[in-house]
Amino acid sequence: MTSQHALTAGCRLVVIVFAAIGACATAIGAQSEQLRESWQRVPELFAAAGVREGAHIADVGSGDAQGVSVLRHLYDALKPGGSLVLCEPTPRAPNQPRAAHMNDHVLDPVRILEDLRAAGFQVLERRDAFATNLGGTHFGFVLARVER
Repeated sequence: MTSQHALTAGCRLVVIVFAAIGACATAIGAQSEQLRESWQRVPELFAAAGVREGAHIADVGSGDAQGVSVLRHLYDALKPGGSLVLCEPTPRAPNQPRAAHMNDHVLDPVRILEDLRAAGFQVLERRDAFATNLGGTHFGFVLARVER
């Protein structure tokens, strides 16, 4: 089953977006994978998202596409109770225009909350410095849920 098919099937799903993490962690091999998973705090991320054994998870990279329209598509693809987890780099300089954040491949925590709510999500949790990569970039965490 393709990830697109799984999303359009409307399964109760936890969608985790790591759009920029892949670009920040390019090392190859088992040892580097363990290191990457360590700074990404994967077990803590799954625990914070409430992921349980048997959960359906889609790791969706949105590339340069950000904003309400992408979030609305994800909202529509999820059943009631489905979750969206965003774990994205946060800007070093706050209060910049959206275009500057897109160029830097970061998400402003305040702006993403506005976008999530505009798309219909209920925001359950926000942590601005959830993880820090080896280059010192902080990654924020947002947990949102579909409540219809």
